[in-house]
Amino acid sequence: AHFDGFTGFYVQDLTGGQEIRHNTYVTTSGMSMIKVAVMVTAYRALTQPFDLPLQDAMSQMIAYSINEKSNAVILAIGEGDFQLGLERVNETLQTLGMVQTYIRSQYRPAAGPSYEPIPIPERPPAAIPPEEQVDLWPDTSMQTSLSDQALLFEALYWGAQGKGRLLEAYPNLTAQDCQAMLDLLKTNPTRTFLGPGFADDVPMAHKNGFGGGSSTDERMNVGIIWSPDGRPYLVGLYQWDKVDWIHWLWVWP
Repeated sequence: AHFDGFTGFYVQDLTGGQEIRHNTYVTTSGMSMIKVAVMVTAYRALTQPFDLPLQDAMSQMIAYSINEKSNAVILAIGEGDFQLGLERVNETLQTLGMVQTYIRSQYRPAAGPSYEPIPIPERPPAAIPPEEQVDLWPDTSMQTSLSDQALLFEALYWGAQGKGRLLEAYPNLTAQDCQAMLDLLKTNPTRTFLGPGFADDVPMAHKNGFGGGSSTDERMNVGIIWSPDGRPYLVGLYQWDKVDWIHWLWVWP
């Protein structure tokens, strides 16, 4: 009631499957949330074990969201062809049914090479409820939705149990691969959005994104949370406002 912007949230009890959702189908900027799909694409497309530079790039992409390292992983996915790397990430997104999500350009690096973007990939129309057809002026270089991100994290969770859409789509992936990706997501130390709602020792396999346009700011954080009794939940939060920066005092509560 005290926040003038736009919010969305998603919660699923992964044990029983019950869920609650609010504004999850609204199209948002992709931000660093797309880096989870980049990681999944590396696991499904590249030969393992990964060499040390790729392991390092993947670790820094997920734990610290370093843009230069994210671009390096995409380049590796394309075997030296950055545009091909982007296309392979989009193939992963479409195969998993993430029809609101795409990436067409590199992450903006502080330094390093520049790569030409690709066209926005063709995608089947998304079934967005009329009340959630809201234009938040998302970044056209990469987009997603809270619903798509929840789908991806759910696929990772069940993949680590040896089943689900991720293993069905890519038989070369294993439960151990999915568990390794969840373990990598647990190394993310940024607990400023979902994190304040949980004690510091509650495990979170999560990814956060920060972005927005010239006059908007966006935050998203999605992950698997293991409660103190071990029961797993999939939780996602989204925040948008027509300001340059959403103050942390509006985020933490």
